[in-house]
Amino acid sequence: MPPSTHHAKHTDVLFAWELGAGIGHATRMRPLAEQAMAAGLGVKCLAIRRADAAALMPCPVDEAPWLRAPRHKSPPHIGHLADTLAALGWSDPDHLQEAVRRWRDTLERERPAVLVMDSAPVALLASQSLPIRRVWLADGWNTPPNHSPLPDLTEPVMGLARPVADTEPDVVASINTVLDAYEQPPIDRLYDLFARVQCSAMLTLEELDPHGPRPNTHYRGVWGVQPEAMPVFPASTLGADVPGVFAYLKPFPQRAATLRLLASSGLPTLVFAQGATEVERASIRGGAVRLLDRPVDWCRAADQLAFVVCHASPAMTGLALQYGVPVVGIPLSLEQTAIAKRAAQSGAVIEAHHADAESIRSAMHRVLTDEAVIESAQRFAKQYANLQPDQEANRLGDEIIELCHDPCNKR
Repeated sequence: MPPSTHHAKHTDVLFAWELGAGIGHATRMRPLAEQAMAAGLGVKCLAIRRADAAALMPCPVDEAPWLRAPRHKSPPHIGHLADTLAALGWSDPDHLQEAVRRWRDTLERERPAVLVMDSAPVALLASQSLPIRRVWLADGWNTPPNHSPLPDLTEPVMGLARPVADTEPDVVASINTVLDAYEQPPIDRLYDLFARVQCSAMLTLEELDPHGPRPNTHYRGVWGVQPEAMPVFPASTLGADVPGVFAYLKPFPQRAATLRLLASSGLPTLVFAQGATEVERASIRGGAVRLLDRPVDWCRAADQLAFVVCHASPAMTGLALQYGVPVVGIPLSLEQTAIAKRAAQSGAVIEAHHADAESIRSAMHRVLTDEAVIESAQRFAKQYANLQPDQEANRLGDEIIELCHDPCNKR
């Protein structure tokens, strides 16, 4: 029976995933949900990508309320979190108030003791004044640094000056309109909203934080649990002992070219590429490449990998580096570009341009042949040898369970 058809009598812990297209949001919530359920708590998840979450989470999953972005005459400038929120309508107090109302209706119906949020800022705002304990699953992008004005990442990452006025003041003004409506004290800057939680867990590595390193911050590392086992690598003409490659490729213009490069390498390769086209499937003919239509627990085969190809997401990149596997990062967004450039300083991540097949080819060649890259990845693994992501997940799960039993909870 699918997880979403089970119904708990009540919800003790409500997980919320509101923004972001990557499945890493669900995989890092999964062990926390499993631990809460093992403790006998009622657990539920509200997710913007319900189907993906339902396939990965062990609890009932419903669709999350979401903020419909207003139409823009031109693509908005995205240089920091306030820009993302402004693009979603947070600078319009009426628009934001409507989204908050939908979330408050949901929270008042579910009445959770603890709300665990993964990129769910409207849920965070809507939960203010409600008798709910709040846990924020932070990463380098979804959690603003303690600075005002917020640093625009396009300047240090892309070398470009900010082309538009700062959006943080308008976003803060809208937030304060909502807070005032619920008789809550105002904030001075965006950071203040994200500080109004009982627990903020930074689930990334210092080297992957675009705004890092942050003082007095405990970086808990990266974890991700997939329910699907790792398939066997396809046979390669290069031999049975040749290391393999794992790739997670979202649709982008050079995906077929990237698949062709992987096929031409002769290395045994597994690629998670949802919605692969006929052209993309044709591009791997003759190579030792197998396309997967669902995520798998590739970490189980980390010791068999020559390198990983991904879009420099914090989850994939962090997991690979923790295992000492070099990464070819093909970022598709400013956030991913910032992570790729920060991680490249370690020497274990090689950035490639998403629109340049030659750049991707060169990066793949380098992670295979440059001993310095391989040694950097090994040093990275040694640096974090004492970091046990599973134990960190268990500790956070214990904190969530403790909050459920907090006497301050009155439902």
